[in-house]
Parts: sequence; structure tokens; C-alpha cells
Amino acid sequence: MKDINVIFDMDGTLVESLLGLVDAANATFKEMKIDHSITYEEGKSYIGAGAFVFVKRVLSGVNLSVKEAKKFQEIYLKYYKIYQKTSAKPYPNLKKLLLDLKANGCHLCIASNKPDELLKLAVEQLFPEIKFDIIFGQQPGIPDKPNPTMIFKIMESLKLNPSDCVYVGDSKYDLETAVNAKIDSLIVTYGYGYYDEPWIKKATYVASTADQIEQLFIDWMLYNSQIQNNYSKLEYNLIGKLSYDK
Repeated sequence: MKDINVIFDMDGTLVESLLGLVDAANATFKEMKIDHSITYEEGKSYIGAGAFVFVKRVLSGVNLSVKEAKKFQEIYLKYYKIYQKTSAKPYPNLKKLLLDLKANGCHLCIASNKPDELLKLAVEQLFPEIKFDIIFGQQPGIPDKPNPTMIFKIMESLKLNPSDCVYVGDSKYDLETAVNAKIDSLIVTYGYGYYDEPWIKKATYVASTADQIEQLFIDWMLYNSQIQNNYSKLEYNLIGKLSYDK
């Protein structure tokens, strides 16, 4: 059975975090006494390119000076840490998936446009039992996704073969990241992307639940080990007990 190396996006892929981001933005408006707020749907359209771009998009319809915008960002990050702890939560069955993959020797990494400090804090709070090999967030001097630099650095550090890697995300930015890094993509449709648009057809794999992700990874490993052909029923206890009928 061939190993798989999985690099995950964070928000919208591993974690439901949008409500906290919206609450943090609206709490910042309130503290600064700005008569403005954003809705959940507006927040969904702003997410995906990192916290600083999120703030820029939040403020796109607000007339603030450069100084005020900088203050907004500082206050927003303060609330972001608070609401990340109280509002963010892993998607159903994601912890089980991660534990199963890790227990069977798979490399697990995160590459996210969330600021590196906040990303590591979120992982510590939400996934204390998971030992990720590398957690790579937004850092000075490193281009944001969909530039593939984060992915390249992860693969180089762990000496991974690109053909054995999959990037899992929820948006067209994540698909573009995988394409730019020349690795397979797995797009989840429970996140914050707009999945009725043509871009999703370019994904290598698509899944709507953690259970489907698990089955896709089993299929991927079987296929790449060239042992999937010509079976009528196969039970394999690598990641849980899955039965394949043909």
C-alpha cells in the first residue's frame, strides 16, 4: 500500500471558522464606533486570501483613513484570537480522519493564508491530539496562496515526491495552489467556495464529507499501489474497515 502525503488548507477545510471571522469584524466596527457591519454571506465572499486581505475586503465599502484602517486591523486581530477560540470548530469526523491517517504513517501538513502565529495557535487549540509534520501559515517574505511556495517548502523539507502528495482545500484558490505546485487536488464542498462554478471541474477529486475524503484516500493508495484491479470485494483495515464492491 503506497503512502499518501496530505497537505490541508485550514479555514473551510479542517475548521468551520467563518462565524468567528464575521463576529470579529463586527466587534471591531462596534469598538471603533463605525456604523457598519457585514453579514455571514458577505464574509464568505471575502474569505480565502488571508486575514489581511479579508480585512481589506471588509473595509472596501467603508471610508477610513490609512491610520484608521491600520487601527481596525490591529483591533480585528485581537478579536480574531478571541472568537477563533470560542466560535471555530473542526468539521464533523475530521479529527478521526486525521488520527487515522497519522496512525498509518501518512505525512500531515497545513498550508494556509492565515497568519502563521494565529494558525499555529488555532491548531494547538482545535487539534491538540494531532501531530502535524509541518504547519505553514502566512509569513513575511513568503507569497500567499495560490503561489505554490508554501507547498514547495513543505515538500522540500520533508523530501516528498510531488506525485505522492495531495492538497486538500475548499476554494478555487486552493485548486490553483495545487495546480501551480503540480500536485493532485481534493476540493471539499462543505466549505466556503462557490461549487456551482466551472472551476471545480478542474479538481482531481471532490468530496462532500470527511468519510468521502477517507474513501478517496484509500482508493488513491490502492490505485497507486496497482492492486485495485480485478477484485470483486476487498476489505482493507488501513483506515477503519472499508468494503469495496464491484
